[in-house]
Amino acid sequence: MNPVVKEARVGETEVVEKAKRRRFTAEDKRRILEDADRCTKPGEVGRCCVLRGCTPRS
Repeated sequence: MNPVVKEARVGETEVVEKAKRRRFTAEDKRRILEDADRCTKPGEVGRCCVLRGCTPRS
């Protein structure tokens, strides 16, 4: 491979920091499950999870 092309490809590489996972305490998990148990309508559990930070907002 041409050394100029190889150098250009190395310069284009970008390393993205790995995202850190959120950790929940036992108390957080208990509250999340209690909230989910109170949900009765379609979509409420998903909304609850987003508001609590269980799932990412897109």
